[in-house]
Amino acid sequence: HIRFSMVIVGVIMMLFEHVTNRITQKWNRILLTLTGLTLITYLHLLATKTGIVAFYLMVLVLMMGFLWRKSKFFFLGSIVGLVLMINLSVVYVPTLNSKVAYVKYEIEEYQKGAVANYNLSDVGRLMSYEVAYENIKKQPILGVGSGDVRKTSFELFGVKFPHVPAENRLVPHNQYIYVILAVGILMFPIFVI
Repeated sequence: HIRFSMVIVGVIMMLFEHVTNRITQKWNRILLTLTGLTLITYLHLLATKTGIVAFYLMVLVLMMGFLWRKSKFFFLGSIVGLVLMINLSVVYVPTLNSKVAYVKYEIEEYQKGAVANYNLSDVGRLMSYEVAYENIKKQPILGVGSGDVRKTSFELFGVKFPHVPAENRLVPHNQYIYVILAVGILMFPIFVI
């Protein structure tokens, strides 16, 4: 779903560009706008974090570009307001506050070596990143091969984290890290494009 959601974000970007800069016929603009709104709704129903974050980053960049062209003062004020809003949200929105506190707690526990909740939390991801980093250092140029990602990850998992049962070991839980591990740094740019 991650790649699919990124394709949807790319299509939304193209629709926005066509509606705002290229299409002059009224009905075409309406049709493309409705298509874009449908895709935005679908993206939120799909609920892929990567796609949603990419969408809102795109919206943020477009808004900042618009504000920069309109007024430098208003642009700077918007940046300050955005930072203030994020900080206030973390403090006063209970779900966001607890999520941030829990992530901080997990990172602290991971740094101490206490990894009891490795399969149900972010600690498992951190461990998979650490294992992937070690494996990437061994074969950085060509990677380990997509067929061996699981095998090499699980083997090193057993060495670095022997207390983690085999059924709870993870491959890298990040698409970019996974691809670098599989095909190496040399081929990685092809997958990004």
